[in-house]
Amino acid sequence: AMSKEIRLEEGTNYELWTQQLRVEAMSTSTTTEQQEETTAAAAAATTADAADDKADDMVVTAFEVAGSIDYNKLIEQFGSKELTPYLLRRLENVTVKQGTVDRLHRFLRREIFFSHRDIEKICELLEGWYGVSPPPMDGDHTMENTTATPAKKPTTPCPIYLYTGRGPSSAAMHLGHLVPFLFTAWLQKAFQCPLVIQMTDDEKFIFKGEYTSENSGDGTGANGLDPNRTGDN
Repeated sequence: AMSKEIRLEEGTNYELWTQQLRVEAMSTSTTTEQQEETTAAAAAATTADAADDKADDMVVTAFEVAGSIDYNKLIEQFGSKELTPYLLRRLENVTVKQGTVDRLHRFLRREIFFSHRDIEKICELLEGWYGVSPPPMDGDHTMENTTATPAKKPTTPCPIYLYTGRGPSSAAMHLGHLVPFLFTAWLQKAFQCPLVIQMTDDEKFIFKGEYTSENSGDGTGANGLDPNRTGDN
């Protein structure tokens, strides 16, 4: 028969062994959790790096558009501002509401143009010209697209003018010329203001050594520009 002392010793040894197993199991579990956290952190860092790389790969110039386009980064780099719903409503207030156009241009409604410079100043000048107040900042800024006839037409000249231009590269304009001219024609009608078209003859002469009035082709009438409010230089 096994003596009492031997049984006690074996029981003590068993207890110590089970305690050691529990400690090892806890250590292994902690190590596994740390490894999983490290792996997750590394994966997140890799994803962030990949996103940064994509952003760094973004190229937007006059000659090339490539990479994953970050529009917020474009606004920051070009020094422009976001074209907000409130600003569009304010623009609508001094154009559509004054009866000059039926609704905002599709480039604005469809957010093809998403940033701007100094539209607030233009709205402020036109609000003073028409004698109207800007819409309230709070509330719904959804565009109404309803035309209103102004109570009184301004008797003074429009306080702003438009300026655009193109290079006389051919007798006919291509799509790159047409897009800004279509929007400029709408702006001229909406603001009821003069327009100046600058022909970059000096630049073309330096690079091509030639310039003639025949190849200017500004297409004033064909593009909806008002000949009575449009001049070139």
